[in-house]
Amino acid sequence: MAMDGTETDSMCHVKASDLYPKRELLCDECELVVPFTPVCGEAVEYLGRDVDVVIALSNYRFYLQLKDTYYNIPLGLIDLLEVKDIFFLHIFCKDARSLRCSFSTNEYCLEWLGRLNKATSPPKNIESLFAFSYYVWSIEDGGEELCNRLGKDNSLSLNEVERLKFDLLGAWRISRANSEYKLCPSYPKQLLVPACITDETLESVARFRSARRIPAVVW
Repeated sequence: MAMDGTETDSMCHVKASDLYPKRELLCDECELVVPFTPVCGEAVEYLGRDVDVVIALSNYRFYLQLKDTYYNIPLGLIDLLEVKDIFFLHIFCKDARSLRCSFSTNEYCLEWLGRLNKATSPPKNIESLFAFSYYVWSIEDGGEELCNRLGKDNSLSLNEVERLKFDLLGAWRISRANSEYKLCPSYPKQLLVPACITDETLESVARFRSARRIPAVVW
């Protein structure tokens, strides 16, 4: 995600806790502990237990901890929520996976349905997206390595291109047609595209696609 440099600088001078304060945890049982390590900017809002599973909901994920396994579902991956047969909450994901959670009572099932519906509803403004709180908290608490990865230089990493085995001397090339974000404002400055595709062709294709998002290898 490309961010304007001026906005980034101003955000770095404000405490992360002022912009995105950690929310108070609502826990059904006092002795329960969060079963995962939160990432920067993540705040666990609800923590509960039902039968043999610990359930956690944060501003980033829905998490189920069972005896022998766990399910970690980013909220942005959830496509549809349904309650079936009173006690079963069905979660359908955008990657075609589905998960069925069983609860001991219908009331508890509906309670978690309401929490998930609220957590996955469209944000009131773009700053409410998790990406922004992640960025702000990372600058403050993320350490040098993470800050370097989130730095102002959003150029394409040649090491990453090499790791993914893209041959820049053969079938692929790095295009700088978007160096000023005029080709597509939501794409990075550098694009990995087939070597046979010219910048003129990219511009032509962009004019006929939604939000000018051309087919390209992006992160």
